Amino acid sequence: MLIQTLTAEQARDLALLDELDGWRGDGRRDCVDWVSCTLGYSPHNAKALLAAGQAARELPEIGDA
Repeated sequence: MLIQTLTAEQARDLALLDELDGWRGDGRRDCVDWVSCTLGYSPHNAKALLAAGQAARELPEIGDA
């Protein structure tokens, strides 16, 4: 259960990073590219992680589940 909790926290943090454009300045095209190159996720998994984080931030009841 711990890994799921940590992954959910990471997803929410990455969604905030994207919202604040915190990935800019590293020469990346977008946040998905930044996550992929910086954290080593595949582009597909980076996109899915960001989507989950954005959903959790927009709908807090999802994040609490």
